[in-house]
Amino acid sequence: MTSNSSPQLATATALVDLLTAHPELSALEWSLDTVGVLHGYLTAEDGRGRIVDEAAAILGGTPVRASIDRDGDRVGLVSLASTWHGVNVEVWASYAETAPRRPLGTVAVLPAPADTPAKAPHNAGTCAPCSMLRHPSQRATRAALAGLPRQGGHR
Repeated sequence: MTSNSSPQLATATALVDLLTAHPELSALEWSLDTVGVLHGYLTAEDGRGRIVDEAAAILGGTPVRASIDRDGDRVGLVSLASTWHGVNVEVWASYAETAPRRPLGTVAVLPAPADTPAKAPHNAGTCAPCSMLRHPSQRATRAALAGLPRQGGHR
Protein backbone atom coordinates (compact mmCIF):
# COMPACT_ATOMS: atom_id res chain seq x y z
CA MET A 1 0.00 0.00 0.00
CA THR A 2 1.31 3.46 -0.81
CA SER A 3 1.77 6.23 1.70
CA ASN A 4 -1.14 8.20 0.21
CA SER A 5 -3.68 5.37 0.72
CA SER A 6 -6.85 6.35 2.56
CA PRO A 7 -7.56 5.01 6.03
CA GLN A 8 -10.79 3.50 4.67
CA LEU A 9 -8.89 1.40 2.11
CA ALA A 10 -6.70 -0.18 4.81
CA THR A 11 -9.79 -0.74 6.99
CA ALA A 12 -11.76 -2.30 4.12
CA THR A 13 -8.85 -4.58 3.29
CA ALA A 14 -8.56 -5.63 6.95
CA LEU A 15 -12.30 -6.41 7.02
CA VAL A 16 -12.05 -8.59 3.92
CA ASP A 17 -9.07 -10.43 5.44
CA LEU A 18 -10.86 -10.86 8.78
CA LEU A 19 -14.08 -12.26 7.30
CA THR A 20 -12.18 -14.49 4.89
CA ALA A 21 -10.14 -16.00 7.72
CA HIS A 22 -13.04 -16.06 10.23
CA PRO A 23 -16.43 -16.27 8.50
CA GLU A 24 -18.16 -16.85 11.86
CA LEU A 25 -17.77 -13.11 12.46
CA SER A 26 -19.92 -12.33 9.42
CA ALA A 27 -22.94 -12.49 11.78
CA LEU A 28 -21.93 -9.01 12.94
CA GLU A 29 -22.98 -5.86 11.08
CA TRP A 30 -19.78 -4.15 9.92
CA SER A 31 -19.01 -0.52 9.12
CA LEU A 32 -15.92 1.63 8.87
CA ASP A 33 -15.55 5.29 9.70
CA THR A 34 -13.61 8.07 8.02
CA VAL A 35 -10.58 7.75 10.30
CA GLY A 36 -10.20 4.04 9.58
CA VAL A 37 -11.78 2.34 12.60
CA LEU A 38 -13.62 -0.89 11.89
CA HIS A 39 -16.91 -1.33 13.80
CA GLY A 40 -18.79 -4.61 14.25
CA TYR A 41 -22.05 -4.84 16.15
CA LEU A 42 -25.07 -7.03 16.74
CA THR A 43 -28.22 -5.87 18.51
CA ALA A 44 -30.61 -8.22 20.31
CA GLU A 45 -28.08 -11.05 20.15
CA ASP A 46 -29.39 -14.29 21.65
CA GLY A 47 -26.09 -15.70 22.93
CA ARG A 48 -25.49 -13.27 25.83
CA GLY A 49 -22.64 -11.64 23.92
CA ARG A 50 -20.98 -14.86 22.77
CA ILE A 51 -20.19 -13.32 19.35
CA VAL A 52 -18.01 -10.71 21.08
CA ASP A 53 -16.30 -13.45 23.09
CA GLU A 54 -15.52 -15.21 19.79
CA ALA A 55 -14.16 -11.95 18.35
CA ALA A 56 -11.95 -11.54 21.43
CA ALA A 57 -10.52 -15.03 20.94
CA ILE A 58 -9.62 -14.09 17.35
CA LEU A 59 -8.57 -10.45 17.75
CA GLY A 60 -7.22 -10.51 21.29
CA GLY A 61 -8.41 -8.39 24.16
CA THR A 62 -10.92 -8.72 26.97
CA PRO A 63 -14.63 -8.05 26.48
CA VAL A 64 -16.21 -5.57 28.89
CA ARG A 65 -19.76 -6.26 30.09
CA ALA A 66 -22.41 -3.97 31.55
CA SER A 67 -26.16 -4.04 32.19
CA ILE A 68 -28.58 -1.17 31.83
CA ASP A 69 -32.29 -0.62 32.42
CA ARG A 70 -34.20 0.20 29.26
CA ASP A 71 -37.95 0.72 29.35
CA GLY A 72 -38.31 -1.60 32.35
CA ASP A 73 -36.14 -4.38 30.90
CA ARG A 74 -32.53 -5.28 31.66
CA VAL A 75 -30.26 -5.10 28.62
CA GLY A 76 -26.76 -6.55 28.61
CA LEU A 77 -23.99 -4.90 26.63
CA VAL A 78 -20.60 -6.35 25.83
CA SER A 79 -17.84 -4.52 23.96
CA LEU A 80 -14.31 -5.15 22.77
CA ALA A 81 -11.58 -2.85 21.48
CA SER A 82 -8.72 -4.51 19.62
CA THR A 83 -6.75 -4.44 16.36
CA TRP A 84 -6.58 -6.57 13.22
CA HIS A 85 -3.65 -6.17 10.82
CA GLY A 86 -2.88 -2.74 12.27
CA VAL A 87 -6.47 -1.48 12.07
CA ASN A 88 -8.42 -0.48 15.19
CA VAL A 89 -11.50 -2.65 15.67
CA GLU A 90 -14.44 -2.05 17.98
CA VAL A 91 -17.01 -4.83 18.43
CA TRP A 92 -20.15 -4.77 20.59
CA ALA A 93 -23.40 -6.63 21.08
CA SER A 94 -26.57 -6.11 23.08
CA TYR A 95 -28.79 -8.83 24.48
CA ALA A 96 -31.74 -9.26 26.82
CA GLU A 97 -30.83 -10.20 30.38
CA THR A 98 -32.36 -13.52 31.41
CA ALA A 99 -33.85 -12.54 34.78
CA PRO A 100 -36.75 -10.13 34.24
CA ARG A 101 -37.10 -7.30 36.72
CA ARG A 102 -40.16 -7.37 38.91
CA PRO A 103 -42.10 -4.17 39.55
CA LEU A 104 -41.74 -2.68 43.01
CA GLY A 105 -44.20 -4.34 45.36
CA THR A 106 -44.36 -7.68 43.55
CA VAL A 107 -44.59 -10.61 45.94
CA ALA A 108 -42.55 -13.67 45.07
CA VAL A 109 -43.79 -16.91 46.62
CA LEU A 110 -41.01 -19.45 46.80
CA PRO A 111 -41.55 -23.14 47.51
CA ALA A 112 -40.13 -24.49 50.74
CA PRO A 113 -37.09 -26.77 50.37
CA ALA A 114 -37.93 -30.49 50.44
CA ASP A 115 -35.91 -31.02 53.62
CA THR A 116 -37.89 -28.41 55.65
CA PRO A 117 -39.37 -29.99 58.81
CA ALA A 118 -43.17 -30.02 59.18
CA LYS A 119 -44.64 -27.01 60.97
CA ALA A 120 -46.93 -27.06 63.98
CA PRO A 121 -50.66 -26.84 63.23
CA HIS A 122 -51.86 -23.33 62.42
CA ASN A 123 -53.88 -21.39 65.01
CA ALA A 124 -55.39 -18.30 63.34
CA GLY A 125 -56.34 -16.89 66.75
CA THR A 126 -52.73 -16.61 67.90
CA CYS A 127 -51.01 -16.08 64.54
CA ALA A 128 -49.78 -12.47 64.41
CA PRO A 129 -49.91 -12.13 60.58
CA CYS A 130 -53.45 -13.54 60.52
CA SER A 131 -54.65 -11.26 63.31
CA MET A 132 -53.17 -8.21 61.58
CA LEU A 133 -55.01 -9.10 58.37
CA ARG A 134 -58.34 -9.15 60.24
CA HIS A 135 -58.00 -5.41 60.97
CA PRO A 136 -60.34 -3.31 58.72
CA SER A 137 -57.40 -1.22 57.43
CA GLN A 138 -55.91 -4.34 55.84
CA ARG A 139 -58.76 -5.07 53.38
CA ALA A 140 -56.58 -4.31 50.32
CA THR A 141 -53.83 -6.58 51.65
CA ARG A 142 -56.32 -9.39 52.30
CA ALA A 143 -57.72 -8.98 48.79
CA ALA A 144 -54.23 -9.09 47.27
CA LEU A 145 -53.24 -12.15 49.29
CA ALA A 146 -56.48 -13.99 48.49
CA GLY A 147 -55.25 -14.76 44.96
CA LEU A 148 -51.90 -16.19 46.11
CA PRO A 149 -51.36 -19.91 46.66
CA ARG A 150 -51.52 -20.78 50.32
CA GLN A 151 -48.15 -21.57 51.88
CA GLY A 152 -47.27 -22.77 55.34
CA GLY A 153 -50.11 -22.66 57.84
CA HIS A 154 -51.61 -19.24 57.04
CA ARG A 155 -55.26 -19.35 56.01
